[in-house]
Amino acid sequence: MRNRSKLMGGLPLLLIVLLSTLGVAYSAWRDTVVIEGTVKMGSLTLAFDWEEPPECHEYYRDPLTGKLIKGEYGGKDVGSCDAWYEDEIQDPHTGKKGFKRLVISITNAYPHYIVHTTFLLHNIGTIPLCVKGYNITGEKRDSTGAKVYDLLWYDPDGDYIGSLYEDVNGNGVVDDGDIEVINLEITNEVGWRYQIDPCRTHKAEMDLEFKQEAEECHTYIITVEVIAIQWNKVEEEEPPSPPPPCEWKWVSPKEWVDNGTDGSRWEYEGNIADDDTGTTALGLADEGVVWIANLTLKLGSAMKCKGIRFFVNDYEGLGGANVTRVFVFDVDLNKWVKVYDREFYNNTWNTVMFSEMNVSKACIAFKGSADYISEVFVGEFDFYVCEESQAV
Repeated sequence: MRNRSKLMGGLPLLLIVLLSTLGVAYSAWRDTVVIEGTVKMGSLTLAFDWEEPPECHEYYRDPLTGKLIKGEYGGKDVGSCDAWYEDEIQDPHTGKKGFKRLVISITNAYPHYIVHTTFLLHNIGTIPLCVKGYNITGEKRDSTGAKVYDLLWYDPDGDYIGSLYEDVNGNGVVDDGDIEVINLEITNEVGWRYQIDPCRTHKAEMDLEFKQEAEECHTYIITVEVIAIQWNKVEEEEPPSPPPPCEWKWVSPKEWVDNGTDGSRWEYEGNIADDDTGTTALGLADEGVVWIANLTLKLGSAMKCKGIRFFVNDYEGLGGANVTRVFVFDVDLNKWVKVYDREFYNNTWNTVMFSEMNVSKACIAFKGSADYISEVFVGEFDFYVCEESQAV
């Protein structure tokens, strides 16, 4: 009886141990609930419009007012342009179609020949988007259609105002030795932060103005692609805010240098910068000398500049010049850039606008005749500058 009592006395303890073990096992039980669903992703597709083709038209700049006038100067029909879309694309969700790139072809262009192209962008996807930028390339081709040089887009400020350069050394970047041939500006801004919603379109425009350096008897082909980003990613990739806009003004040169040699010279040079068209600087070339000496006009410091103008007085009975050349010095490229080379108008402003560059000085020269003493009376010369800027 004594042994049985000991056994019965141990049962409660054994029972507690067993229950404790079962309790641990119970607390370790697990279950899984599976939730199933479907997520349909949107599509981001920006295209050149399927229905409305691009258009290009010729313009020239009125030498008296500087305004653009449709057609070619003097009613001529010399140059020609054509524009089209290519490389068909289709959005996988909407099924809508469009084109990947815009192509512009210009034949028989000449200095100051202007091509104005309009095109339509279309959001054929399902996600709102913003235009991030443009990829602009091109080719210069000879009369046989063979490529001579690639064209490179140079837009250092990212404001869609820049130039196309001939890639002379073929390294794919704009550097010394490359030739600036076309001023290019995209207007009707569709730039950063401009949102195009699904199914919506936006019209944009592009101006191409040929420079003196563009070569005769060649065709220039420009290709444009647009880079887009979904609207809610703009904040992540947005570039730094540009500096506040400055006030553009016409200003006179601060200094001048007569580069005359024997038989060619300048007198009263200060009159070219006194804001009075009635007082003139006098350029002279002796008989037998064709070109009146170069006159260098300095700003004092480099400034953002996108135009020059000059006023030539005509005095009856005096032998004069009929052609002038104007160069400006681009401090970024460290070279002289020709902006004017043709006949000019007397007794009025001759205005020349060009792509913005950092300019420190200009050089002006006049062509007379070797048959007589040539004289030119220049009343004023001005730079069109951002007055607050100090580029250097």
